[in-house]
Amino acid sequence: MQILSVLPLIISLGYFFAFQILVPAGKSKEVFIAAITGVSAGLILNFILIPFYGENGAALANVLCEVLVLLVYVYYARKYYHLQYHWHLFYRSTLSSLLFIPTVWLVRQGHLSVLLTLLFSIGTCALLYCLLQLYLFKNQFIAGIRYSIVQKFQSFIN
Repeated sequence: MQILSVLPLIISLGYFFAFQILVPAGKSKEVFIAAITGVSAGLILNFILIPFYGENGAALANVLCEVLVLLVYVYYARKYYHLQYHWHLFYRSTLSSLLFIPTVWLVRQGHLSVLLTLLFSIGTCALLYCLLQLYLFKNQFIAGIRYSIVQKFQSFIN
C-alpha cells in the first residue's frame, strides 16, 4: 500500500493531461499510444519484478507504468502546445503544505476523538495555508476569494 500510495497523484495528473488537454484537442490517437505503452511496460515489468519481489514488485510495476503513461501524455501535450508552468506557485504551495505536518502532530497531542482530530486538523491546516498564501506570499487568487467572502458577508449583514 505504501508503494501504491503515490498513484492517486500520478493518475490524476495523467487524467488532466489526457482528458483536459489531449482529448479535447482531438489527440485521441496519442492517448491510445500512451495507454498501449503503459500496458506493454506493465506486462514486461510484472514478468520481471513479480518473481523476485512478489506483491511489492507488482505494486512497483504499477507505479512505474503509470509514471510512464503520464510522461507520454506530457510529451504529447508539450509537443502540440506551449505549456508554461509557474514553478514559484508550486514551491510556495509546497512550503505552505509542509507546515501541515507539525500542525497535525500538535493537534493529535490533544488526544481528542478521531472525528474532532480530523475536523480540527482540516480547519487549522486550511486556515494556516490561506493565511500564509495571503499575507506571506501575496497570492492574488486567495486574495480574490477573501474579497468575495468579505463582500458576501457584508451584503448579508446589510
